[in-house]
Order: sequence, then C-alpha cells, then structure tokens
Amino acid sequence: MSLFAAHAQHAKFDYYRTSIRLKSNEWDQGLAPAISDVWPSTIIKDCTPARPFERGTELLNPETRDRLLLISRGGDHVKDVTSLQSTGKNAPALAQALSAWGGAHLPSRVDSAIDWDEEGLFDSLANCAIQFAKERGIYISTPGNWPQGKERTLYIGSRNSPLMIRLYEKGYEQQKRGDENASLNWVRFEVEVKYPKAKQRTELSKLTPSQCFQLGWVSDLCKRFMFDVEQIPMPSSYKTPEFDRTLRHVQKQYKALFERLDTQCESAEQFKAILLGHVA
Repeated sequence: MSLFAAHAQHAKFDYYRTSIRLKSNEWDQGLAPAISDVWPSTIIKDCTPARPFERGTELLNPETRDRLLLISRGGDHVKDVTSLQSTGKNAPALAQALSAWGGAHLPSRVDSAIDWDEEGLFDSLANCAIQFAKERGIYISTPGNWPQGKERTLYIGSRNSPLMIRLYEKGYEQQKRGDENASLNWVRFEVEVKYPKAKQRTELSKLTPSQCFQLGWVSDLCKRFMFDVEQIPMPSSYKTPEFDRTLRHVQKQYKALFERLDTQCESAEQFKAILLGHVA
C-alpha cells in the first residue's frame, strides 16, 4: 500500500450537495427508501430552502435535533429539480444513500477531508502548501491567529474556483464548540470541489472521497506532502462542435474514396484540388 493510500483510506466526505431531476413516484419508490436506510429514525419539518428553491424540508436527529439532511424543491428556474445537502459527519450518509439508490445526480459541491493528530504537523504542511501556492500563483488566504500559532486556517484557491484547499487546526475549532477533549494537534486537510457544468458534475458524482485529492493541482500538492498520488484529470465541459462531428461522419462515409484518391494523386495539392472541385 502506498503512503497516500494509507492516509486516503481515512478520507471522508464532509459536505455533499447535489441536484436530481425526480418525479414524485421516483422519489417515493427509489431515493426515499435509500435515505431511510441510512437515517431510519428522523424528525421531518419544514424549513428555509437553499437558494433559489421555494420549499424546504429538513430531517433532524430525534435525540440531538441536529440537521441530517436539507431537501429543497420548487421554483420557476428549478422545475422538477430536488436539491439534497448534508454537512459534517452526515455527508457520508448522504453519499451512501445516493450510491445505494444508483440514479443519476449532479453534485454542485463536494468536500472531502483527511484528519491527522500530530504535534507540529500543521506548521509543516502549511509551510509546504504556501510555498507550493506561491510557485503556482494560486490564491492564498490565512485567517486565524497566526502570530500566536492557534486557530489557524490556510486557504489555497478561491471560493469561485473548481478546486480549493483548506488546511486548518480542527482541534481549536472543536474546543471552541465545547469539546474540551479535542486535541489541539488535530489537523484537517480538506479539498472543496465545485463544478458548474452538468458533464463535469456527472463525473464528480462518481468520485470517492480519496479520489477528490487526486484531482488536478491538488494531487501535485499531495506529492509535496510526500504522498505518491496518481493524478485524475479535471473533468472537461468540452462538447464536440458540429464541425468535428460532421468531419468524423465524412471520414467514415468516404474513407474508401479518400484512400483511392490518395494512391492516384501525385501530391497533396492535387488531392486538395480534386476534393475542392478545382480540377476539371
């Protein structure tokens, strides 16, 4: 097992938002049972939807009242579309439900995270990542108390770009939220993936948490962290133009004719002249 694989096997989704075109019967007969399997006991109530939807429903943990899933529907510009969103420790369950359902969906944002608990690790990774970003000309942001070395977050990449990295001191965050036992050496390395085009988002729906760290320049950063990572190319939104499709059709339709002309013509210019009708 490679060093990256050893760490990446602990990668997990930390945020999952996706859109699905569903009719009511498809929801009742397919996706709803899959969601019930991962969250068998919930409280269901109306809530504020995600934009630009008009109606929201949330599934709550019956014991803690924490939100498990946000379901958003309705709106002139999102007709027949259902949006599903889970965050934090609930995101893996949503991904599991979608996988069990097996239908087509289009994630608009997916976060994947790897955690470590090691003294001094944040400084080592942050220094390496900052140097990498400066060399590549990638945007850097450093909120938190860097002078005192606590509650620090390093962002690489902008919020509007397809890929963005967050490296932060998770232990400090958890202590502020009331977990007194959280280790202050707890470091989270997180990649946020967002694609605008349907073709790209379809590819994103197929990725595992660990594969998110193999995308584009993120894989190069992982290599700087001493991980042996095989890069996964960024999904393309390119659509073959009509010209290319027509050319392929002509090549297939008249392949034999072109090959015969090629053997009879004495030059490329003569071949071109015949094709363009410049020879009597």
